[in-house]
Amino acid sequence: MSAPVLRTSAAAETARASSPRELDAKLARLTDHARAFARAAPRTKASWLSEIAQRLLNLGSGLARAGCEAKGVDPGGPAASEEWFLGPVLIGRNLRYLRQSLADVAMHGTPRLRPGALRETGDGRCVIEVFPVDAFDRAMFRGVRCETWLDAGVSRANLARHQAPFYQRLDPHGSVCLVLGAGNVASIPAMDALYKMFVEGSVCLIKLNPVNDYIGPYFSQIFAPLIERGYMELAYGGADVGAYLTDHELVDSVHLTGSAAVHDAIVWGDPAGPGANAPSLRLTKRVTSELGNVSPLLVVPGSYTAREFDAVADMIAASMVYNGSFNCVSGRLLVLPRGWAQSSALVDRLTAVLGSIPPRRAYYPGAESRFRHHTEGRERLRSIGRAGPGELPWTLIPGVDPRASDDSLLKREAFCPVLGVCEVGSADPLEFLEVAATFVNERVWGTLNADCFVAPESLADPTLLSALQRATARLRYGTVGVNQWTGVAFGLSSPPWGGHPSSTLENVQSGIGWVHNTFMLEAVEKSVLWGPLCPTPKHVWLAGHRSAHRVAQRMLEFDFDPAWRKLPGIAAVSLLG
Repeated sequence: MSAPVLRTSAAAETARASSPRELDAKLARLTDHARAFARAAPRTKASWLSEIAQRLLNLGSGLARAGCEAKGVDPGGPAASEEWFLGPVLIGRNLRYLRQSLADVAMHGTPRLRPGALRETGDGRCVIEVFPVDAFDRAMFRGVRCETWLDAGVSRANLARHQAPFYQRLDPHGSVCLVLGAGNVASIPAMDALYKMFVEGSVCLIKLNPVNDYIGPYFSQIFAPLIERGYMELAYGGADVGAYLTDHELVDSVHLTGSAAVHDAIVWGDPAGPGANAPSLRLTKRVTSELGNVSPLLVVPGSYTAREFDAVADMIAASMVYNGSFNCVSGRLLVLPRGWAQSSALVDRLTAVLGSIPPRRAYYPGAESRFRHHTEGRERLRSIGRAGPGELPWTLIPGVDPRASDDSLLKREAFCPVLGVCEVGSADPLEFLEVAATFVNERVWGTLNADCFVAPESLADPTLLSALQRATARLRYGTVGVNQWTGVAFGLSSPPWGGHPSSTLENVQSGIGWVHNTFMLEAVEKSVLWGPLCPTPKHVWLAGHRSAHRVAQRMLEFDFDPAWRKLPGIAAVSLLG
C-alpha cells in the first residue's frame, strides 16, 4: 500500500520538545515490544523494510526539498542532489541491502558473500570485498570497490561465527537503544537506527537534533511500519532532553553521532573528557559513537596527466564543499610532499575550482565562531569567493606547520569551510608515503577517514603499489580511500562505517563501534575504498555536475525496485553532467 504524501512544508514546522511524561511513555512502549522485535523472523523484518521503502519512495522528494529549504539550496538545481543523496537515496540503498541480507540470514544463517569476495592475507587474516554487492553495483559503479579488513584471529574457517552474531542467539530478550541523531545529514539518524535495529537487534528511540528536526514529520510517516508496531519512536528537544534520555533506566545503550565534546560530556560528565574533574565514568551503559575527524587528504607525488591532476583538485574541492563543508568526512587537511614541484600548482588549481563554486549558507550553529577560531591571525590565508550574508567563503590555509603541537587545524575538527595545507616528507613517493602515514597517525586528530591520491601510472609500479598497500595497512582510520573520496564509502552503505577500533572511552577520537555494515560483520579493523581517478561518466558528487539531482531521483527509484531496464536511463542522465 502506498504511503500518503506529506502536504505540509516540514522545514517550516517547529518541533515541540518532548516532555518527560511523553518520553517515559515512549520508552515504556519500546520496552514492552523489545522482545517481540528481537525474536521476529528475518523474513518478517525484511517485509517491514519493504513497507518502509515504499513510503520512502513516495515521500523522498519532500524530505529532500525540506533539506534544501533549511540549507538555502535551490531545490530545482544540481546542488539539490546533495539533499537527495544525503537523505532518501542513502536510506533507500541501506534498505535494499538490509532486505537482501535478512533474506540470506533466513535461508543460510548469515548474509552471503559473492564468489571470490573473500581472500586471506599472507598472515591468514580475512579481507572481504563488501562492494560491489551485486552485478547492478558493478555496472553502475564501474571500477569502484571496497574491502573490509577483519581482525587477526578471524579466518575463512571461522568467519561464519563473526557474521550476523545477533541472529545466532537463541531467544534474545531484546533491548532499547537511544539514537542521538546528527543535525547535518538526514540519513544519519535513519541509518544509525536501522543498524541498531536490524543488525544488532534493538528497538530504537531516535532523538532528533534541533538543527534538522524538520525531518521528523517525514520520518514519522516513512518509518510508520516500525512506529505503529512499537519498535521505533521519535523524540524532539535539545541537550536537556538528551540528558534525560541517556540517564533513563529503560535505555540500555546509546548511539551518538556528533562531537567528541558532547560524547565526553555524556560519558564522563565533562566535555574535556576524563581528568581531575571527571575521574570516573558518569555513564556506564554501552555507548557507541561516530564523532568526526580532521580528515587528511594525502597526495602522492607522481606523473599525473593534466586530466588526472585536475581530477585530484576536483575531488579535494568536492570533499570540502559537499553539504556546505558540514560533514564529518569533509576534507580538512591537505597533506602534500615537501619539495614536490607540483604542490603550488595543485593549490592554485584547487583555488580555481573553489572559485567556481558559489559559497553556501553557513546553516550549522556555531560555524562563524569556529571559522574565526581557525582563521584569525593566519598570515597565508586564501579566502575564495564573495560570501554574502549568512555565508562563509571557501578558505585555504597554506603553510600549516606539521610539527605544531597546538595548531587547531591539526587538533580540532573545523566543521566549517576551512582546509589547511601542510607539507611533509619529500618528493620521493616511497618516503612520502612512509612519513605521511606516520604524521597523520600521530599528529592529526581523529580516526574516521583518510584519503590518498595516486597517479594511475604510479599504481602500475609494483614497488610503489606495495608501499601504498603498506601505508593503507598502517593508517589508523576506519576507512581509507585511494583515488576516491571516503564520503563515497559512507554512501555505499554496505561497508562498515566508524572510527578505527583503537579508540577507547578515555581517548574516543572519532568514536567506537560501526554502523551501515549490511554484511553484518564483527571484528572489523577498517575498510579500504578503491576507484578510478577519472571515471566516465564523471562522479555525480563532484561540484558542477549539471544533472546530479536527476541522477539521484532515478537512483532512489532503482533501489526501491532494481531492474536492468533502469540502468540505461540512469547512465544517460549521468552523462549530461
